[in-house]
Amino acid sequence: MFFLKRWYLNFFYKPFYNFAVTIYSSIAKVNSDSANISLPIIIYAVFISIIFVPIILAARRNVKEKKTIELEMEKFKDDETGQEKREYYLKKAKQGNKIYQTLVSVNIFFQFIAVFVVRRFVKKGISGKDTELLYHFVKDVPEKFNTFFMGKYDLTRGKFGLNLILALMVFLYEGSDFIGKKTDVGKDSRLILGVLPIVTFLVFSILPSATSLFMIISIGIMIVGNVISDLNKNIVRKWDNQSEEESGEEEE
Repeated sequence: MFFLKRWYLNFFYKPFYNFAVTIYSSIAKVNSDSANISLPIIIYAVFISIIFVPIILAARRNVKEKKTIELEMEKFKDDETGQEKREYYLKKAKQGNKIYQTLVSVNIFFQFIAVFVVRRFVKKGISGKDTELLYHFVKDVPEKFNTFFMGKYDLTRGKFGLNLILALMVFLYEGSDFIGKKTDVGKDSRLILGVLPIVTFLVFSILPSATSLFMIISIGIMIVGNVISDLNKNIVRKWDNQSEEESGEEEE
């Protein structure tokens, strides 16, 4: 347990803590009124999201491939001669499940750690209890940190407004494959869409709202990543269709 704690502190919390203190101090030197702990938290969220957006997109693509495989399997459901094809698609579906579960588990694990990094910074870092974790070259440590985001939300306390926004973001992210699309929403998907935002709201209500801000930024970037990915696919699909039509016209 001690090893895990030291691993967490040295590889995850310590770099962020030093980064946050450095960013805050640098801004405070220029304009003390503009210094706020929200900026390093937002930058941290962007950094983590940029790293894991490819993993999330890969997991999402894997889900879509699984749906395609399931549709192919339905074609051979009542076909006695299609046993080999059914076994082939079943094998692919199982492999897809393993890949999806691995990608999602990796993302959840690191998001979980990141949330607790932000929580510790708000609970201990800004109160001066973690100064022994500062690198030797980080000299300027503020005596007091401004914890108010937009001059309204105290990031050291749970805030209804930010938690509500977070719950909405979770709903939009989980429903991004279904909202505005003619896609059948399965029972499991409906359960996730209905329950996960509520659970998220309740869990983050007992955490400092700095963690809610972190997750809002992270999920927002993932939603943007999904939208860009879908737009690129639509553009490529239209381009392919136009190319096929032009080729057909040339052959005629």
